Amino acid sequence: MVHKFLNQCNIPWVHLIWESYYQNSLPPGENAQCSFWWKDCLKLLDTYKLHSSCTPGSGKSILFWKDNWAGNTLNSQWPQLASFALNPHMSLHQIINTEDTSSLFHLPFSVEAFEQYQEMLGLLQNFPILDQNDTWRFPSGVTSYAVSNTYIILMGEFHTIPAISWLWKANCS
Repeated sequence: MVHKFLNQCNIPWVHLIWESYYQNSLPPGENAQCSFWWKDCLKLLDTYKLHSSCTPGSGKSILFWKDNWAGNTLNSQWPQLASFALNPHMSLHQIINTEDTSSLFHLPFSVEAFEQYQEMLGLLQNFPILDQNDTWRFPSGVTSYAVSNTYIILMGEFHTIPAISWLWKANCS
């Protein structure tokens, strides 16, 4: 469900959720006023995002600081600058469409934060604004969701005794 939602699949319930709760381009998870079903689905959002990365399109489903869209999360890449952010839950779309990016931070910057701010401006300067959906995928690069891919990611590799592996095919720990 979360995969279909973040990739904005052409499914009626996905359109309904986006239009009902995220009309103002708010990042998913920020709106607490939603149905019990959607709240239950959102419990898996952080786990899903922890194990996936995103290729930006419009940037509406990407949290600028917390999601892996630039090769790494930006709050771990630029921790000093992230500490100056007024809103750590802004979407990439909101930041790109802000005319004065310095208005998004507490000022004045420290020396390290200013250097990281310059790097951020360089990243955003070359960033194309696209009118398409963001594409979320697993580390293997697979864009379509499969339970087996999630199982492999969460369970990891198991090394068993070869004599046992022919007898038991289960990945139980």
